[in-house]
Amino acid sequence: MLGYVNEISKARCEYGKAGFRGYWEVLSEMESIDTAYTNLALEAHTDTTYFSDPIGLQMFHLLSHEGGDGGESLLVDGAAAAATLFQKDPEAYKRLSETAVYYHASGDDGINFTSYRGFPVLEHDLEGHLLRIRWNNADRASIECAMHMKSKWYEAAR
Repeated sequence: MLGYVNEISKARCEYGKAGFRGYWEVLSEMESIDTAYTNLALEAHTDTTYFSDPIGLQMFHLLSHEGGDGGESLLVDGAAAAATLFQKDPEAYKRLSETAVYYHASGDDGINFTSYRGFPVLEHDLEGHLLRIRWNNADRASIECAMHMKSKWYEAAR
Protein backbone atom coordinates (compact mmCIF):
# COMPACT_ATOMS: atom_id res chain seq x y z
CA MET A 1 0.00 0.00 0.00
CA LEU A 2 2.81 2.45 0.87
CA GLY A 3 4.27 1.93 -2.60
CA TYR A 4 1.08 3.34 -4.18
CA VAL A 5 1.16 6.41 -1.96
CA ASN A 6 4.79 7.06 -2.95
CA GLU A 7 3.97 6.69 -6.65
CA ILE A 8 1.05 9.13 -6.39
CA SER A 9 3.15 11.69 -4.53
CA LYS A 10 6.01 11.39 -7.04
CA ALA A 11 3.57 11.97 -9.89
CA ARG A 12 2.03 15.07 -8.26
CA CYS A 13 5.00 17.01 -6.85
CA GLU A 14 8.75 17.38 -6.45
CA TYR A 15 9.28 14.35 -4.29
CA GLY A 16 11.59 14.73 -1.31
CA LYS A 17 13.06 18.06 -2.42
CA ALA A 18 13.20 19.44 1.11
CA GLY A 19 16.00 17.10 2.09
CA PHE A 20 13.83 14.50 3.79
CA ARG A 21 14.01 11.01 2.45
CA GLY A 22 10.92 10.23 0.40
CA TYR A 23 8.81 9.04 3.31
CA TRP A 24 9.16 8.51 7.00
CA GLU A 25 7.18 7.13 9.88
CA VAL A 26 5.65 9.36 12.49
CA LEU A 27 5.28 7.43 15.71
CA SER A 28 3.99 8.65 19.03
CA GLU A 29 7.09 8.94 21.21
CA MET A 30 6.33 10.93 24.35
CA GLU A 31 10.05 11.23 25.18
CA SER A 32 10.61 13.16 21.93
CA ILE A 33 11.23 16.89 22.32
CA ASP A 34 9.66 17.56 18.90
CA THR A 35 5.90 17.63 19.53
CA ALA A 36 5.25 16.35 15.99
CA TYR A 37 6.30 12.92 17.26
CA THR A 38 4.06 12.93 20.32
CA ASN A 39 0.31 12.58 20.71
CA LEU A 40 0.01 16.21 21.82
CA ALA A 41 -2.28 18.47 19.77
CA LEU A 42 -0.56 20.81 17.32
CA GLU A 43 -1.83 24.26 16.38
CA ALA A 44 -2.47 25.09 12.73
CA HIS A 45 0.96 25.50 11.14
CA THR A 46 3.06 25.07 8.04
CA ASP A 47 6.05 22.77 8.19
CA THR A 48 9.70 23.53 7.40
CA THR A 49 9.29 27.32 7.73
CA TYR A 50 13.03 27.46 8.49
CA PHE A 51 13.96 26.24 4.96
CA SER A 52 14.51 28.78 2.18
CA ASP A 53 12.14 26.68 0.04
CA PRO A 54 9.76 24.91 2.45
CA ILE A 55 7.79 21.78 1.69
CA GLY A 56 4.72 22.70 -0.35
CA LEU A 57 2.70 19.52 0.05
CA GLN A 58 2.85 16.65 2.51
CA MET A 59 0.79 13.52 2.22
CA PHE A 60 -0.04 11.53 5.32
CA HIS A 61 -1.10 7.92 5.15
CA LEU A 62 -2.39 6.36 8.36
CA LEU A 63 -1.25 2.76 8.39
CA SER A 64 -2.58 1.84 11.81
CA HIS A 65 -3.91 3.45 14.94
CA GLU A 66 -4.45 1.00 17.74
CA GLY A 67 -5.65 1.82 21.22
CA GLY A 68 -4.14 5.28 21.43
CA ASP A 69 -5.06 8.93 21.45
CA GLY A 70 -4.16 11.59 18.93
CA GLY A 71 -3.69 11.47 15.21
CA GLU A 72 -6.45 13.88 14.26
CA SER A 73 -5.56 16.41 11.57
CA LEU A 74 -6.46 20.08 11.44
CA LEU A 75 -6.54 21.44 7.88
CA VAL A 76 -6.65 25.16 7.12
CA ASP A 77 -7.15 26.83 3.76
CA GLY A 78 -4.31 29.32 4.13
CA ALA A 79 -5.02 31.07 0.82
CA ALA A 80 -8.63 31.68 1.85
CA ALA A 81 -7.52 32.93 5.28
CA ALA A 82 -5.04 35.31 3.61
CA ALA A 83 -7.73 36.57 1.20
CA THR A 84 -10.11 37.19 4.11
CA LEU A 85 -7.40 39.08 6.00
CA PHE A 86 -6.66 41.17 2.89
CA GLN A 87 -10.35 42.12 2.62
CA LYS A 88 -10.96 42.78 6.31
CA ASP A 89 -7.65 44.33 7.35
CA PRO A 90 -5.35 45.31 4.45
CA GLU A 91 -2.87 46.93 6.87
CA ALA A 92 -2.46 43.66 8.80
CA TYR A 93 -2.04 41.79 5.51
CA LYS A 94 0.64 44.29 4.44
CA ARG A 95 2.49 43.94 7.75
CA LEU A 96 2.54 40.12 7.50
CA SER A 97 3.72 40.47 3.88
CA GLU A 98 6.58 42.86 4.56
CA THR A 99 7.99 41.98 7.98
CA ALA A 100 10.77 39.38 7.97
CA VAL A 101 10.49 36.57 10.50
CA TYR A 102 13.24 34.12 11.42
CA TYR A 103 12.40 30.48 12.13
CA HIS A 104 14.17 27.57 13.79
CA ALA A 105 13.63 23.96 14.71
CA SER A 106 15.58 22.26 17.42
CA GLY A 107 14.76 19.55 19.81
CA ASP A 108 15.99 16.02 19.62
CA ASP A 109 19.75 15.44 19.68
CA GLY A 110 21.47 16.56 16.50
CA ILE A 111 18.45 18.47 15.14
CA ASN A 112 18.88 22.21 14.66
CA PHE A 113 17.58 24.10 11.62
CA THR A 114 17.68 27.90 11.38
CA SER A 115 16.56 30.07 8.47
CA TYR A 116 19.50 31.85 6.85
CA ARG A 117 17.40 35.03 6.70
CA GLY A 118 13.98 36.23 7.70
CA PHE A 119 10.94 35.58 5.51
CA PRO A 120 7.52 37.22 5.73
CA VAL A 121 4.53 35.14 6.80
CA LEU A 122 2.87 35.95 3.46
CA GLU A 123 5.33 35.66 0.57
CA HIS A 124 4.47 37.00 -2.89
CA ASP A 125 5.94 36.49 -6.34
CA LEU A 126 7.21 39.37 -8.49
CA GLU A 127 3.68 40.06 -9.80
CA GLY A 128 2.32 40.31 -6.25
CA HIS A 129 0.51 36.95 -6.19
CA LEU A 130 0.55 35.02 -2.94
CA LEU A 131 3.31 32.43 -3.33
CA ARG A 132 3.47 30.75 0.08
CA ILE A 133 2.50 31.08 3.71
CA ARG A 134 4.93 30.48 6.56
CA TRP A 135 3.03 30.07 9.80
CA ASN A 136 4.43 28.16 12.75
CA ASN A 137 4.31 29.63 16.24
CA ALA A 138 6.42 26.77 17.57
CA ASP A 139 9.24 27.47 15.08
CA ARG A 140 9.16 31.28 15.07
CA ALA A 141 12.44 32.68 16.38
CA SER A 142 12.45 36.46 16.00
CA ILE A 143 10.67 39.23 14.15
CA GLU A 144 12.82 41.71 12.24
CA CYS A 145 11.33 45.10 13.01
CA ALA A 146 11.79 48.00 15.40
CA MET A 147 10.77 47.26 18.97
CA HIS A 148 7.90 49.75 18.87
CA MET A 149 6.47 47.90 15.81
CA LYS A 150 6.47 44.42 17.33
CA SER A 151 3.08 44.86 18.98
CA LYS A 152 1.67 45.90 15.56
CA TRP A 153 3.03 42.68 14.05
CA TYR A 154 1.42 40.60 16.81
CA GLU A 155 -1.88 42.41 16.28
CA ALA A 156 -1.70 41.58 12.58
CA ALA A 157 -0.87 37.96 13.39
CA ARG A 158 -3.99 37.53 15.50
